[in-house]
Parts: sequence; C-alpha cells; structure tokens
Amino acid sequence: MRTTPPLAALALLLCSCFAGPRIHARALEEVHRGYAYLHDGDLERADVAFTHALAYHDEFPEALNGAGVVAHQRGDLVLARRRFEQALHAAPEFAEALVNLGVLELAEGRPERGEDRFRAALRIDPDLLPARLDLARSLLHRGRADPARRERLFGDARREYLHLLESHPDLPEARAELAWLEQAARR
Repeated sequence: MRTTPPLAALALLLCSCFAGPRIHARALEEVHRGYAYLHDGDLERADVAFTHALAYHDEFPEALNGAGVVAHQRGDLVLARRRFEQALHAAPEFAEALVNLGVLELAEGRPERGEDRFRAALRIDPDLLPARLDLARSLLHRGRADPARRERLFGDARREYLHLLESHPDLPEARAELAWLEQAARR
C-alpha cells in the first residue's frame, strides 16, 4: 500500500478548501516552502518559492501574502502593500492579509487605520493571535504617547489582552504586557 507523503497530503487538503479554482499541488508545495524559508530568515529563497507558486496561479492568496511579507521585510512597503491588497482581492476573507496591511499602516504612522485592519481581521477570525496582539500593542503604545486619552486607550488595550488570554492562556507576551498595564493603572 502506498502512503501519501505529508506535503502532498497537505496540498490535497488545501486544494479541497479553496472555493475558487483548484490550486496546483506544486504551487501549494512552493508556498509551504516559502513560509519555511521566511521562518528561517532566507528572504531570497522565500521570494523564489512564492514567485514560483504564483507562476502556477497568479491570484493564489497565500503566495501573494508571502510575497508581501518578503517585500515588507526587504523594506519595499509599496510592493508589500500591493501584494497584500492583491491577496485580499483574491480572497476578501483572508484575515492574515488584513493583519499584514495593518502592520504596514503602523509602520507608516497610521495606527488608527492599522487598528481598523486588525479589527477587520478579528471579525473574520476572533482567535487570530497576531491580529489581537498587534491591536492590543498599538492601543498600548498610543496610550503611552497620548496622556489625554491614556485611560481609554489603556482600558481598550487591557480588554484586548484579556480577550487574547481567553484563547491563548499561556502567552507570555500577553501576560507581561497586561501586568505592565496593571502596574501603570496603579500609578
């Protein structure tokens, strides 16, 4: 009896999840590799893998998102934004692309717009850790910089950290930052 290799099984599973056109198994493999390269910090190979996946399907949201992450890490915010927006155009409910656009908004000095993107992602996936953590951190940083609105922003940040701990109770970053907020509130 022949067994299916794990990567091929993942590819078949992902293919069955897409409502749009079927994604070629090689494109799925390349996206998987691309994210592994990103994890290892190899931007060049990640870029090649995502580009190869896009050669099979030029509107593959995960490949577009990965290419956007590569562009962002290289400092090309214009290309990163274009890739994330293309991913959202291909899959409007792609929460990870919304988070990445939110991160760009923060990097470009527009925290309220970034927070709106994080909230939009959380409407799609309420347990999406990066969206909830980035939202809480943005609120915390804005509160530190704005004494007039500090109490409200810190309260909003506290609520996001508590919500985050409901889905990720052992997340050290959330516990530490919530503890900082609690200490700041006592001053």
